[in-house]
Amino acid sequence: MTAFHTLIFQVCLSLISTSVFALPFQLKTELSHKNIMVNDASATAYIKVALTGLDLDQDRPPLNVALVIDRSGSMRGQRLVHAKKAAKLALEMLKPDDILSLIAYESKAEVLLPATKVGDGSMARKQIENLRANGSTALYAGTELGGHEVVKFIDKENVNRVILLSDGIANIGPSSPQDLAKLGAKLAGQGIAVSTIGLGLGYNEDLMARLADSSDGNHSFVEHANQLAKIMSLELNDALAVVAQNVEIQLTFPKGIRPVKALGRTAKFDGQVVTSKIKQLITGTERFVLIEVEADKAINLDDTPFAQVQVKYRSNAGEDGEATQLVQAKSAKTKADMEQSAQTTVMESVVELIAREQQNLAIKLKDEGQDDKAAQIMNKNSVYLQSNASRYRSKKLKSMETRSKEDQAIIKRKGKGKDWSRTRKSMRKRGYSSKAQMSF
Repeated sequence: MTAFHTLIFQVCLSLISTSVFALPFQLKTELSHKNIMVNDASATAYIKVALTGLDLDQDRPPLNVALVIDRSGSMRGQRLVHAKKAAKLALEMLKPDDILSLIAYESKAEVLLPATKVGDGSMARKQIENLRANGSTALYAGTELGGHEVVKFIDKENVNRVILLSDGIANIGPSSPQDLAKLGAKLAGQGIAVSTIGLGLGYNEDLMARLADSSDGNHSFVEHANQLAKIMSLELNDALAVVAQNVEIQLTFPKGIRPVKALGRTAKFDGQVVTSKIKQLITGTERFVLIEVEADKAINLDDTPFAQVQVKYRSNAGEDGEATQLVQAKSAKTKADMEQSAQTTVMESVVELIAREQQNLAIKLKDEGQDDKAAQIMNKNSVYLQSNASRYRSKKLKSMETRSKEDQAIIKRKGKGKDWSRTRKSMRKRGYSSKAQMSF
């Protein structure tokens, strides 16, 4: 390392060491391999920037939440009964000064309770009790109206979230996954995350997942109505545990290190600079950015920092913060030397996300009626997971392999039915959880 690089490295370490106790998260940057080949195009490497929310024993940020509830005809009976119970549970978890709005939708969307402080909760409780099921499913309008209510109290110190519940397919107004993704992106631009809860086997999981993904919210699959309260509790606990928001991770690579693509989370590539955003960090939950990179044979890794990582964020107090790290690697003399230096924690994440991509491909093929090809993809995926579970001694990958084989058994059956609908929704949910690094 040159004297200049040594100075930069020492300065960056100093910045981290002097501010680490004030950071609301633990920042950990790792390479997939400590030693990297620079003259072998097949020597793929990855860099993982992971942020884990810390429990700082401080006041949680105020919540500004819109509950958007499907009250279409298909919600009659126990589904609406349990939806009401879930909404009441959410109400109990909020503080008097938190902001709550209630929106219900069927053939049209309606504001039952405009955004207001919870107080003693009596106004909200009355509106929840009066919910009745009837009509079609104006899901887009309901989500949009929920966003309008949250915007009324947008504040940089608030956790701003829309929680959408639906058991059906949007059939009034804009209804495609692309339409809902655009709405989610618009709300995200206003500082709002949209979490979606799909109930039963009749909702459109692609639409619900795209809506959540475009705003960096959560997505849940609830097969039975009596599970709604548990999921609502997890969703509110997630919101209550936010320790930082509007997180931006920027990686800057020197010439000779080429960023190739992002796994899982989306990222913007601009030459040697890669930028990715995370809406919120949760206490005890790791959220990360994972980038595939290539090292040019002209670079000397022993003398050049591999990457600089800069993290910008907003604290619960509404203050902007920043942290910086430099990442160092060594040159590997052989491919075997590189493989022996593999870092299990990084490679486990790499394998998981690659496996999820293959599962999504299998879903696509199954949707197209190519059952045999879909089953072949799942079989190859199971072998891939098995090999890497053994290699990295990973219980998580082993569990994924077991589940992959179960999914494969359903996929290879000809045609579609309830078993496939259930499996498809479960696969989408698991894939989304990995991609978004959900806390539940």
